[in-house]
Amino acid sequence: MNFLIGTVLFAMLQGHRVGMTVAPARLHPGSPFMVNVSGLVTGTTYTIEFDKRTLHFTGSGTAAVLLGVNLGHPEGEDSIELYGKGIAAPLTAVSIDVHSHDYPSQYLKLPKKFVELTPAELKRAMHEQRELDKIFASDRTATLWRGDFILPVHGIITTPFGVKRFLNGEPRSAHTGIDIAGKAGTPVVATNDGIVCFEGNLFFGGNSILINHGQGIYSMYFHLGKYAVKNGAQVKKGQAIGYIGDTGRVTGPSLHFGIRIVDSKIDPELLFLLTSKK
Repeated sequence: MNFLIGTVLFAMLQGHRVGMTVAPARLHPGSPFMVNVSGLVTGTTYTIEFDKRTLHFTGSGTAAVLLGVNLGHPEGEDSIELYGKGIAAPLTAVSIDVHSHDYPSQYLKLPKKFVELTPAELKRAMHEQRELDKIFASDRTATLWRGDFILPVHGIITTPFGVKRFLNGEPRSAHTGIDIAGKAGTPVVATNDGIVCFEGNLFFGGNSILINHGQGIYSMYFHLGKYAVKNGAQVKKGQAIGYIGDTGRVTGPSLHFGIRIVDSKIDPELLFLLTSKK
């Protein structure tokens, strides 16, 4: 019976002319992009594969799926492949060119406590990062977000995405979000609809909130002074979720805001631009 069902499904999917396009055409590490798919069989589960990452979604004639080029992606050509349930070969594929991008460097002189970690601090930070990585890699729910993604708080962006940081002359990992300076107590709002999937204190991030927007999209809000929502809460775009503070490893009141799309580190400002045009 399973073989018969698989054969019928294979015939149905093969009989549909599936199309797939990507926008924008020019991409670099940190770029979000939209994959538009047509010719889908309603109710059928499809899988998109890109950069060794997978995303499952259900077809309904057409679909628009957000993906992103991870900050660490090498320059050159890559492929996005669409698979149907029960079919080993891709139904269709498109190639993209990932162009190089010259992110700026930032040199900071900080007190030793902000640069050098004790063994206990390093152990805690590594444990917390593993827990966050599990969140980013595990959930592939249906779409929760809608329309454009918005800036969570208005203020001066002191450190943009992708900056190569040097602390007291020593190289550190590239900046994977944007830092927004602001007055302590200023409300921070959800960038889009979703579900709070983490609310707690982190060594680097201080009081932190993560929101699951579905389809493998997560937003992060670090260094909060206070929370306005609890873990598991459903939130709406523009709803206050916390307040600017200076908790964690930070030198003054600010918000570190980050975006992950299917476990890829993405420039939030480019996501704002892309979805405002959708």
